Amino acid sequence: MKKRPITEKFESDNPEWTAADVKRAKSIARLPASLQATLRGRPKSLKASKFDQQFDRGVDLTAALNLSQTKRARQEQKRVNVDFPTWMIDSLDREASKLGVTRQSIIKVWLAERLEATASKPT
Repeated sequence: MKKRPITEKFESDNPEWTAADVKRAKSIARLPASLQATLRGRPKSLKASKFDQQFDRGVDLTAALNLSQTKRARQEQKRVNVDFPTWMIDSLDREASKLGVTRQSIIKVWLAERLEATASKPT
């Protein structure tokens, strides 16, 4: 069986593709198979103006975003060591068990609640 040229294959199989789509597909087809799978899954990049227009229309743009390295503002983690009396650890463990969470989670939540409460009080 005779192989079709790359250009003919992409243009005939995908008539709705633009010239840029065909060009990208041809360049991907020349790469090793391991890279092809990775690149085909990438979303197309958008110009900022087109992104803004689609955002303003309410279009879901999550596919156009690279979320692999996103970070929440002011949410960096920093490890600290705190010594608690045994009775306090036992109480924390009981409360955590009742709520079905870890000791660390309950400490974080309670500290956050206390800090938010004190921050909202007028000085």
